[in-house]
Amino acid sequence: MKTDVGRPSQGRSEGGGYSTHIPNLALFQRFTYTSETLSSGVKTEKPYYCYNAEILIMKGVCEAGPMEKALAKEGLYPVKTSDGKALASIWINQLKDSVIGPYHEIVLSLDASRRPGAVAPGRGAFGALYSFFGGECLNYLHTLYITSPLSIMWGREMQAFPKHPTPCQVSTRFGSDAIDFDVAWGEKKLLSGSVGNRWGPRAFLRQSLSLVRNFGLGPVLRFLSSPVVPMPIVMPGEVKRQYGIENDHMGHILKGLNPFGIRAWPWLAHDRLELGRGRQAEATDGQESATDLWHEAEFRPLVAVHVPCLQLVVTDEPQGR
Repeated sequence: MKTDVGRPSQGRSEGGGYSTHIPNLALFQRFTYTSETLSSGVKTEKPYYCYNAEILIMKGVCEAGPMEKALAKEGLYPVKTSDGKALASIWINQLKDSVIGPYHEIVLSLDASRRPGAVAPGRGAFGALYSFFGGECLNYLHTLYITSPLSIMWGREMQAFPKHPTPCQVSTRFGSDAIDFDVAWGEKKLLSGSVGNRWGPRAFLRQSLSLVRNFGLGPVLRFLSSPVVPMPIVMPGEVKRQYGIENDHMGHILKGLNPFGIRAWPWLAHDRLELGRGRQAEATDGQESATDLWHEAEFRPLVAVHVPCLQLVVTDEPQGR
């Protein structure tokens, strides 16, 4: 029997975490981990780490007004396109091993700034990828829907992740032809959809040329040559106040030097995204319905991003205010 090579902890063990091979393991060892205990008594550690996840990110645009209102209470402002649309995302994450084992996670996030008037320089579908290249861009995590109660507890108590307290049900299929997903609370649909998997040599060439055209050769080369890519993250203040912990963090994408590790292609008319509505009436303070907000703001995907093996560490590093 092969040996688990991941970090041993009660939380990861109880969550079902087990990996006999972890790519870029040396990059994880650059970080310092501390022992912690959840309110349930389960022994765990922080910061958050994910050894392996397959993810789909739908990045796109929406009307700025509703998002400006959502960010105002955080002292943040939406990053906009040149024509005044706000940049937003929906993440479909199948985590295969992490600090609390495997689970599914849905993230609704906004590209945000601490100053008004921030404009992303890019245009078109690939211009929506500004958060990977924009120095001032913060990833504001509005809501996370999670399948694992253990993950919900860890996220809220350890690093103020806005994980909705009610577990959801998620089914995903990451196929060579398409990526399909369906998310629900019982019989109540949160979101569902399907996007064609159009990755290949032509898609790689189009991605490379489009990124250089939008963000310049220098930033793209730095991204490709950096084994670890930083991504500033901000959580809602409501969770911070509830648990008395910081809500500003730094995500570290441990991508190594694989040029094919992050794959993107434009969203087409036959790709599908359906957002559930009517959840806002059931929400309490700090549990607002993100799918209602994204629907109100008329979210429209522009580009699909597929990461076959996402590796990530999220450290407590307050961003400058």
